[in-house]
Amino acid sequence: MIRPATIKDIDACVDLCIDFFEDMLNGGGINVVREDVKAVALKSIIESKILVVDHDGVQGLVAWEIVPHPANHSVKIFYETIWCVKSEHKTDALLLLRTLEKEAIKSGAEIIVVANLYNEYEEQMNRILLKMKYQYLESHFSKQLCERIS
Repeated sequence: MIRPATIKDIDACVDLCIDFFEDMLNGGGINVVREDVKAVALKSIIESKILVVDHDGVQGLVAWEIVPHPANHSVKIFYETIWCVKSEHKTDALLLLRTLEKEAIKSGAEIIVVANLYNEYEEQMNRILLKMKYQYLESHFSKQLCERIS
C-alpha cells in the first residue's frame, strides 16, 4: 500500500534513507548525518511531501519539492528529491512513480522531474522512463573536492 508518511514513520524513513545514502553516496565521500536526514524527513512529513510503501512497515519512499521554473516563475516544477525502495520490494518503485505523478498533478505542477541514479538499474530505468513519456534532460556529474566531507 502507498500512503502519505506520518510522524510514526519517521524512524523507518530515516533508516531507509540512511541505508540508501550510504549505499549510493559512500563513493562520493559524504558522511551521512542521521540528525540531518531526520530533519529533512520530518520537514517532508510535516509538509505532506513524502509517500511511503507500507507492507508491514516502510519498504520504500518518495519525497519531493515544488519550485518555480527559473525561466518562468509561473511554471511549477515538481522535483523528486529522494526515491528509494528496499531491494526486495523494487517492483513497488514504479507504483511509487505513478502515485508521485498523481501528486504532481494534484499540486498544479506543469512539469515533473525525477532522477535516475547511476547504478545497476540505470539502463532499465532509462527505458521505463522513456516509455512513460519522460524526456531525457541532462546528466549530472560530481567531483569530490576534498578528502572527506563531514
